[in-house]
Amino acid sequence: MIPDISSLPPRIESGVAKDLRSVGLRFKGLKAEPQILVLVANGRLDISVLSILLHGQFDGEKIVSIHRPLELEFSSIGKSISFLIHMGIKQKKFLVVLDQDEISLKDAWSSIEMSLRSHGFSFIKVRGNNRWTLYKCKHGEKELKISIVISGFEKRYVKHRIEDHLLEVALKKGYINEASLSKYNDSKEAWENLLKEKANLKILVLSEIAKGEKILKIFKQHLDAVKALISE
Repeated sequence: MIPDISSLPPRIESGVAKDLRSVGLRFKGLKAEPQILVLVANGRLDISVLSILLHGQFDGEKIVSIHRPLELEFSSIGKSISFLIHMGIKQKKFLVVLDQDEISLKDAWSSIEMSLRSHGFSFIKVRGNNRWTLYKCKHGEKELKISIVISGFEKRYVKHRIEDHLLEVALKKGYINEASLSKYNDSKEAWENLLKEKANLKILVLSEIAKGEKILKIFKQHLDAVKALISE
């Protein structure tokens, strides 16, 4: 897959491009129509990680257009996708990625489904688990598929984010140790403080993700959600 980041706000696009270049990836002059729209609720780091995962793990020339809608959260997924439909987008497959933060997974999925219903979507669950779900939806006459991923793990932190996964990569590869994480209950805070101590930590971790291999089990929910979306 080829991630198209040209629809991102300029500041975020520039930062993501820099992250991609740091692991040897460059995508220029994409002119074909994207087959999948990706909506990411958070910022540069989430988009960089997702772009590397999509490019490295899914073959072919499919273009995926990455967007960062304003105020995308569990309770507004239906609003964000409905807006794009009313704007006339042609794509019928959506990937949505959000951090869990402090909300329970049960409440997160309840909020997501309430948002879809309240914005005119009827849907059935096709497959998934408590971290990702593929929905087959209908909105007016338009049929579409929406695969939603909630980043985070069920351990260690009070707030669950994409940084949960990045710290796990760093631990597995020996770039940090358990003791360095013991005082944190927020993975974002831990990540940002560790970056101050080890300036190249981000490049090291992003490079490991770009290599692939067994380390990608740490991003299982993200990869499973994409596989389901493209196979249906």
